Amino acid sequence: MMHDIKINRVSPYSAAQMYALVADVARYREFLPYCVESTILARRKGFLSARLGFAHKMWRDNFLSDVQLDDKKYEIRARGARGLFSQLSVHWRFAPRRQGGSVVRVSLNFGLATRALTLMFRPLRQRAVEKAVAIFEARADALYGGSARKRAAS
Repeated sequence: MMHDIKINRVSPYSAAQMYALVADVARYREFLPYCVESTILARRKGFLSARLGFAHKMWRDNFLSDVQLDDKKYEIRARGARGLFSQLSVHWRFAPRRQGGSVVRVSLNFGLATRALTLMFRPLRQRAVEKAVAIFEARADALYGGSARKRAAS
């Protein structure tokens, strides 16, 4: 069974800043919960291949991800499969706003490797993806200054 989740958020940070943060796959282990590995295996202009590892208590798994980077359109497309996922596709888009900041759009399409995982994850899927996006927002606050988010909220 495939899961499709779309999230749109307004960010006080520029499209270029948000793009740079998400494109920096090698640093994911520094701020993504349970991420214990974010290794770049290959890199060339507009493309990278990475191994991402996650662990929690007795569980540990990793998967390979091929990532297309378009720094002109501020778009990132990632595909991967293995371990938990039978299929994984993520599309990030960052659009500048006239008022400042940007609109962040995330489209996630994935299948889980087993029926048991699908049943377990079904009630949590939207919330889990929203939490992941919030973690990237918190990272932006840490890198670019949290005061911008407070100003945008008021």
